[in-house]
Amino acid sequence: MKNAYNCGCCPDSPLELWPYMITGEDRVYSDPPCILIGEREAHGARPRPGWVTKLKEANMPEELIQSIKEYFRKEKQEALEQLEAAMSDDDT
Repeated sequence: MKNAYNCGCCPDSPLELWPYMITGEDRVYSDPPCILIGEREAHGARPRPGWVTKLKEANMPEELIQSIKEYFRKEKQEALEQLEAAMSDDDT
């Protein structure tokens, strides 16, 4: 699996998932080869509505779906921690 933003300059760039299997020395990509699963936000990645359904319709394994859910969970947690730090009234 490879996931990356479509471009590096746009603040709302789509987050693409490129699922593949390695067979020997080659990569065999899924059909469709690219699935949009989210967008870049100021504080990380935001899931795109319906991304789980799209992966299930493409017959992606549950393990892959769970790993992406964990990715979005971590992105959310990091964003909340950044917000807490920025909004802290502690001057120590």
